[in-house]
Amino acid sequence: MQSLAYYHNTFKIAPILFFVKLGLDCDDTLMDFIEGLPAAYNQRYGTSYRVTDLSPDFADLRQVLGDEGYKNLEEMFLDESFVLGISPVPGAVEGVNSLREKGMELYVVSHRQGAPEEVTLRSLHQYFGDTFQEVIFTYGKPKGEICRKRGIELFVDDLPQNIVSVNQAGIPALLYNRHWNQEVIEHALVKRVKNWKAVVREAEKWREKIEG
Repeated sequence: MQSLAYYHNTFKIAPILFFVKLGLDCDDTLMDFIEGLPAAYNQRYGTSYRVTDLSPDFADLRQVLGDEGYKNLEEMFLDESFVLGISPVPGAVEGVNSLREKGMELYVVSHRQGAPEEVTLRSLHQYFGDTFQEVIFTYGKPKGEICRKRGIELFVDDLPQNIVSVNQAGIPALLYNRHWNQEVIEHALVKRVKNWKAVVREAEKWREKIEG
């Protein structure tokens, strides 16, 4: 079943007992948005941005690009070929499949704006198939609130403000390591992970912990 708001997993599989509901951010956790953005943007608009100049926070992007540059970015998001051309983060496809095989129920919770939701769903589906129970677009609502309502027990994200949001909802998080989140200090509810192998490893540790 598919709609503009979410993609629900209807793929028929053998019954699985799910131990953990795991939430996943889309951009720069699953999909390598910022890694590919400068080259695509520079080619279109004759600029010279580098990956280290940008972050996936849209307020930051507006500040760096300026009003006209941000309008250019909005135009890019309306270009289906650009959105479908965003590649997965290295190891994400294998990591997601591994988590699913280990009996985890996977939810994507995304703040992505500008791109048509149907195109984002197609982008995810072309790489990850039917592995996600649901893809949720936040429409500006805090991720912590959405995760709490869905019963998500562990969340993976790269943006510090989203980590704070889920922590405030009492949900532990794995912080996907990026140049824009280096100021975040690990504590009881936050563990930094540097790649998808670490995501899978730490999610497994968390499941073992809650199983006691």
